[in-house]
Amino acid sequence: MVSEQGGVSGERKEVDVKDYPKAAAIGQILKDLDFPADKKKKERTGRATPQSEEILPDLQRIEERQYGSVSDVTKATGLV
Repeated sequence: MVSEQGGVSGERKEVDVKDYPKAAAIGQILKDLDFPADKKKKERTGRATPQSEEILPDLQRIEERQYGSVSDVTKATGLV
C-alpha cells in the first residue's frame, strides 16, 4: 500500500513521545464525562483526580469552547 501523506499540504506536527502518557491520562480522566462539554467542566473533572497536578495545566490552556469528545480535548492541548 502506498502512503498518500506526501501529497497532503500543510505542516506536519512534531509530537514528542513524552506527551503520549499525558494524553492517555487525560483520556482516562475524561472518558466518563458527558460530551459535549466546555472547558470549565473538564477542569473540574481534572481537579478531582490524583493525576490533576500533572494534567491540569494542559486542560487550563485549552480554548474556552464546547468539545465533542475526549479526542477533541487531547488535540486542543497539543499533546497529539
